[in-house]
Amino acid sequence: MFPVDRYRAHGARAILLHHFTRSEEARAEACLAMRAAQETTSGFRYHPNLGLVQATQSTFAKRVAALSA
Repeated sequence: MFPVDRYRAHGARAILLHHFTRSEEARAEACLAMRAAQETTSGFRYHPNLGLVQATQSTFAKRVAALSA
């Protein structure tokens, strides 16, 4: 999986868990999403920037960042 895929999956889980008042689990998922967002290489030799998180100013990104704090 690419970092952006892990970011989206963990971020979506964090928002859903927060909605269902499972705060600790939501924070843990949000932290995993933020860790994926901070990755700087995809692991591919010829395409090191492929699949990295680019948009960190969206509403989704702001909500995930807030949940991780």
